Amino acid sequence: MILEKCTKSKQWEIKRIELWNKNGEYQKSLNRIDIIKNQYDNDSKFMFYQGQSYFYSGKTEAGKKIWRELIQSDPDMSLAVNALKNIKLAENLKEKANKEFKSGKKEAALKYYNQIIDLDPYNRKFNALILGNICSTYISLKNYKEA
Repeated sequence: MILEKCTKSKQWEIKRIELWNKNGEYQKSLNRIDIIKNQYDNDSKFMFYQGQSYFYSGKTEAGKKIWRELIQSDPDMSLAVNALKNIKLAENLKEKANKEFKSGKKEAALKYYNQIIDLDPYNRKFNALILGNICSTYISLKNYKEA
């Protein structure tokens, strides 16, 4: 309720977008970003959460582009640096996990899949895919309870 009333506070506007992203309400974030982006386009934290909104909503290239531009203008923006590193790490871990699964090393695959989830627990769309892979792995191990 406080965030709904504090529309003139940059700090709370950015916090609201962050919370919507964490709650999976990406369309609310994107709608609000469209309304306020001209006011906050020079704010690194705003730009980070803008990129996160795009990335989490499935517009991954748009999100990564915003983060790369942000890092160019603010090399110390560790949130964006870490986000891009985690994306690359998640892709590498997914590739390793899939390879382990295909070669029959399903316990190793599970380890990699779980590491991916831990990288960014709020990336719901990507994590749903990984959770599906985890479920399939447990089914292939005939561990239906875990699946």
